[in-house]
Amino acid sequence: MQAYKSAVTRRARRTGHWDRTPLWQRNYFEHVIRDDGALARIREYIACNPLSWELDREDPHGTGSDAFHEWLDEYSRRTGAPGCPM
Repeated sequence: MQAYKSAVTRRARRTGHWDRTPLWQRNYFEHVIRDDGALARIREYIACNPLSWELDREDPHGTGSDAFHEWLDEYSRRTGAPGCPM
């Protein structure tokens, strides 16, 4: 993964497609797909997730709010539990 990300970053710099904003997420999630149900859920996530980007806290041009993070922030205020670092 590191070699791939390095190669893509070098090419983006060389071709002028990089404006110094982060190219990569800080972390990534690995998951072993064990059955057809898990595969179907992952395919649905991949297909639908980009639709919610404007609600994501990391979208610098976001137009909405993320219901999960709103709930987590409210829970943190009520309980004193740490909030989401994102």
